[in-house]
Amino acid sequence: MNRKSTLALLAFIFISMAAHAQIITTVAGGGAGDGGPLDSALVNPFNLTWHNGDLYISDVDHARVRKIDASGRISTVAGTGVAVFALPDLGGQATATPFAYPADVAFDSKNNMYISDAGLDCLFKVSPAGIVSRVAGTDTLGYNGDNIPAIAATLNGPRGIAIDNDDNIYIADTRNSRIRKINGAGMISTVMSVYAEDVCVDSMGNLFAVNWAGLFKHDILGIVTCDSIHAITGEYVHGVDIGNNNDILVSTSKRILSINGAGTVSVVAGGDTNTCTNGAIATSVAIGAIGIAADQHGVIYICDNYSVHKIEAGRIYNFITPSINTVCNGSKAENAILDYPSSVTFDGLGNMFISEMAGRGTRVRKVNKDGIISTYSTRISTWDVCANKTGDLFMLGFGKVWKVAANGLVSKYAGSDSTGYSGDGGPATDARLAGTGRAMNLDKDGNLFIVDKGRVRKVDNNGIITTVAGNGVTSGDNGDGGLAVNAHVAPVGVACDLAGNLYILEAHDIRKVAPDGTISTIAGPGVAGVPGVGGPATAAYFTANINNKIVVDTAGNIYFTDVKSDVRKVSADGIFSTVAGSDTSGFYGDGGQATSAYMRLPMGLSIDDSGRVYFADYGNNRIRRIDTRYKFPVPVGDTGGGLSIYPNPSTGVLHIVSYSKIPGDVQVLVYDVVGRSVGIQTFSTATGVINESFSLPSALPMGTYVLQLITPSGNRTAQFLLAK
Repeated sequence: MNRKSTLALLAFIFISMAAHAQIITTVAGGGAGDGGPLDSALVNPFNLTWHNGDLYISDVDHARVRKIDASGRISTVAGTGVAVFALPDLGGQATATPFAYPADVAFDSKNNMYISDAGLDCLFKVSPAGIVSRVAGTDTLGYNGDNIPAIAATLNGPRGIAIDNDDNIYIADTRNSRIRKINGAGMISTVMSVYAEDVCVDSMGNLFAVNWAGLFKHDILGIVTCDSIHAITGEYVHGVDIGNNNDILVSTSKRILSINGAGTVSVVAGGDTNTCTNGAIATSVAIGAIGIAADQHGVIYICDNYSVHKIEAGRIYNFITPSINTVCNGSKAENAILDYPSSVTFDGLGNMFISEMAGRGTRVRKVNKDGIISTYSTRISTWDVCANKTGDLFMLGFGKVWKVAANGLVSKYAGSDSTGYSGDGGPATDARLAGTGRAMNLDKDGNLFIVDKGRVRKVDNNGIITTVAGNGVTSGDNGDGGLAVNAHVAPVGVACDLAGNLYILEAHDIRKVAPDGTISTIAGPGVAGVPGVGGPATAAYFTANINNKIVVDTAGNIYFTDVKSDVRKVSADGIFSTVAGSDTSGFYGDGGQATSAYMRLPMGLSIDDSGRVYFADYGNNRIRRIDTRYKFPVPVGDTGGGLSIYPNPSTGVLHIVSYSKIPGDVQVLVYDVVGRSVGIQTFSTATGVINESFSLPSALPMGTYVLQLITPSGNRTAQFLLAK
């Protein structure tokens, strides 16, 4: 190639890159607090409790309970800052004992502190001397009955705690849809059968509980009543506490309400302003409080979007906040702080829904078509979300699927109170799911497909569940060519196309179930290896895990995330490529070429009506978008395959992956930005698969270079960055 033609090619490439590069951007997350010092801001305050003049905060993202004393000093009173997922050794100091998700704190009359751990499914006690013991719950989640010692009872995601004047303990056993009571003898019983997130007890012994729908009261005579706050206001209810004048304080997705003994409701805080400026009128500020507590002077403290605010004399103040002015609910999504998003989906009305599984543990956020974010749900533990065209949202977590109808009505859609495998041919609400699956998807007809252990289950529009793929065995003969229900599968993700095909993402391959029920492998050889980008998907190596997801666009292109922190694509004609990521974990590249970007543990994906791919960048606390309408690198001469260079940016050694329809010698040429040749190497391929390393000259300066691949079936060109 002469200098003139090289310069012309470079000019074409650079112009094309500016106009046609696949662009990656952040559309939600990354606001105030990201990357900030942990000791100066409570990254994830979930609930609040006042005791003897001190404020106690369940800092779930740090797996700690923290105390702020009257002088404003903060300290850790329980937890090590490292979450565990098995029962820790007990009997030692609370500050040396690890927890998982401490959801709430309460104190009895003897100054014992009680901690509900929604991750360990237990209730713990910390004595005044700081010694930890277990009060309720075992090393198994679930429900094994009442009227037994609480120490032997199983809990499932306990959240709120309250203690009455007689030191009876009340627990919101959230995922068991019960409020449990532990009496002085240590025996456990059920007080109310209701899904509850938070509980409190007034001085008379009346018990109050809240869930998404409203406020429940269990009076001293055992009579249960309900105020349907959601039905009246359209707001979701999250927290409850007793005010200093015995009023009931309720936090919702938009405001703080106070209900007096006569049943009169007044608004304490909540409005339209998006920034919680110190001293603002409380009823003018948009809030979305989770935890709520009132001190003995009538000052109200709330957890709102990684901050603690206080409401005093009708004004709102920043009490603990990662910035001077903290963004609240009702702000633009790109300014919001997300908490390890695991999944993203769109409904047919233009709304985006984001599940946040870590830290707070149960939050789903909604971003409307104007880009405004709000807390949609905190009531259901959710690994994955998907929505239909009419606005119904489905939430999957821990062996159950819940449906939130467009009108806000919540119902269980699949799964029972125990895990396992049963129920095929019957109502999905009676079926047992393994509880290990973290993915689901809807087809064009509204059938829901759920990843289960060794199986994919289907819930049809009549609510009947069946198995459509897998026999429960996760390894061995894959059964290609036979019926999918007889095959061995180990699904981590599932997707559907418009033709009625079902796609199953496994660790090292993608399986396809045709409408006639037969199964085949369409991507991956089934074992780990170096990514094979640019060639047939059946020869491409990749690795996915339980957190990765898969989606299909209207043209039949398949997108999925993998453990290399990339978004991969299998085109409708079977070619494997990378559309975002450079096999490097980190955060980099917004506004630039998607294949040069860094992500950290990308998980769930979704595609909007324009064909743009959105994914949950879990480790970067963002939702990011890939504009797939643009394509780069630009193939030159041959469109039969692609070219991948990684790592990009490179530190000196490039890995080149491509494909030639005709086997033979392959030449690699590297040029600098003015068209000078700076490197050349020749390889040979007998199969057409190109998978080679290329060492750059050590004296090359940092900067942008162009690599041209000359193959027997055509030439391809791509740009890379040398960053030593």
